[in-house]
Amino acid sequence: MSEKPFHDGPSERAAITEQAEQSLVAAVGVMRRRLRLIRDTPAIVNDIKHTMDVKVPPHELTVLQVLWERERQSAFNQSAADEFPEIREEFERGIRDLMVAQKERVSARQAHNTARNAWKEDPAADRRIREMEKLPLDQFHSPYRGQPEIYNRGVVLAFEKTIASAIGRSRISWTRGTNDNKSGGAILDVFVAAIQWATCVAWQCSAPPGAKPLKVRAEGLLRIVKGARRKE
Repeated sequence: MSEKPFHDGPSERAAITEQAEQSLVAAVGVMRRRLRLIRDTPAIVNDIKHTMDVKVPPHELTVLQVLWERERQSAFNQSAADEFPEIREEFERGIRDLMVAQKERVSARQAHNTARNAWKEDPAADRRIREMEKLPLDQFHSPYRGQPEIYNRGVVLAFEKTIASAIGRSRISWTRGTNDNKSGGAILDVFVAAIQWATCVAWQCSAPPGAKPLKVRAEGLLRIVKGARRKE
C-alpha cells in the first residue's frame, strides 16, 4: 500500500504543533499523578516551555534559535547546490582533479555526489572539530566520518535540566524493561514530549516545504544524557 502524500500547509503545520503540545500536557499530567507532585500541570508545562529561552553552548544561542537554525540548515542543504549550478560544476571539476592528482579512480557520479555533499552544512562535524582541538595531533581523525547529528546536545540537556528542576530533582530518571530492554517511565515520556513539541514549533515556522517534523525517539535523547553524565 503506497504512503499517502504529506501535506504541510500552514493549517496542517499548526495542527501538528498543537497536537504535540497536547501530548506534552497529557504526559505532564500522567507524571504528576504518578509522582504525586504538588505543582499543577500548567505550571510545569510553563516551565518546560520557557526552556526555549535558555541559552546553550557553544554559541550561546537560545534553544529556539538553535532549533530554527537546524531547520534553516536543512533547507539550505536541500537547495544550495541546485541554486548555484555554475559554481557547483566548478566545484565538481576541482574535486575530480584533486582525486585524479591523488591517483584515486573517480567516476563523474562520485565527483558529483562528493561535490553535492560538500555544500552541506554539518553541525555534527562542526562539533567534532571543536572537540578535536583539545586532542593530541596523533588522535586526529576526519570530523566528517560519523552519523549526522539528529539532536542538538545543548538543547537536549537544557530540557533535561528544566524537567528535573520542575519535579524537584537534580536529574531525570527512567526505567528499563525486563522483557524488551526498552527505556520507559513517566518522566521520560515528558522528556520526549517536550523535545517533540519544541522541534515542532521550529519546524512549523522554518522547515522547507514538504519536510516532515522530526520524530523524537527516547533512546537518541538518552544517549546524549548518558554521555554527559559519563563526563561529570
